[in-house]
Amino acid sequence: MNVRVAHKKPSFLDGVIGELSRTPAPPYLHAAASDIVKIADSEKTLSSMRHSLRGLSGSRDENRQYRQRLFAVASLEILEDAGYEAPIAILIKELNIDRYDLKKVKSRLKRLVSGKIPSLSNTASDPTTARRSAMLDHLLTFRDHLAEQEESITSASEVFETSKKIASSWGEPIEIDDDWVWSDFTNRPETAVAGKAFMEAMHRNGFSRESILELHDRYPVLTLDTFILKKGWEDRTKDVAEEA
Repeated sequence: MNVRVAHKKPSFLDGVIGELSRTPAPPYLHAAASDIVKIADSEKTLSSMRHSLRGLSGSRDENRQYRQRLFAVASLEILEDAGYEAPIAILIKELNIDRYDLKKVKSRLKRLVSGKIPSLSNTASDPTTARRSAMLDHLLTFRDHLAEQEESITSASEVFETSKKIASSWGEPIEIDDDWVWSDFTNRPETAVAGKAFMEAMHRNGFSRESILELHDRYPVLTLDTFILKKGWEDRTKDVAEEA
């Protein structure tokens, strides 16, 4: 007797979650990102969102996978914006994700889940959490730009880790349980403090002044001009606090 087994074809959402499961992110981020895409899909079926995307250049199946990967990476980047560390730069490079496409899909996802996920909507509920989230967001942005500039996520990640330590030493809340300690940096904008911490981290990790200036050109923060250009980096470490 022959028994036919019905195989359900995986949905577009199943494919997105599958792509998430294959990313080098910790399980708790996989779960949180899966919640984002599931809630978004319940609001508007993800497969129906057919954007004009730059990265669609393959076969029908390849384009479908590219769109699934976009939703997967976009959901992780939403979590990164909320203060979690996600391997966005690695994924953009490994999966050949177009940044313009990612920005478009991420914006659509954020609108669909707005106010529906407590861990995202409550991130700015207290000043310390909001400061931590903003600091990490800017440091991660610097990291991603440096990874593209140097074509090395490894060296960019090393600078990122150093920059977190520097910012923490200045009283900034970087880790989950950190307090926001009053210092000369407290009333400074997050962009400026994060930029100074990252530039100093580049210096400590052996990057040339030219490389630091190139990063500043890629991701300009106006308040950093004096910090970078006033003098050379030979005695930069001891002068950081004075110039901030």
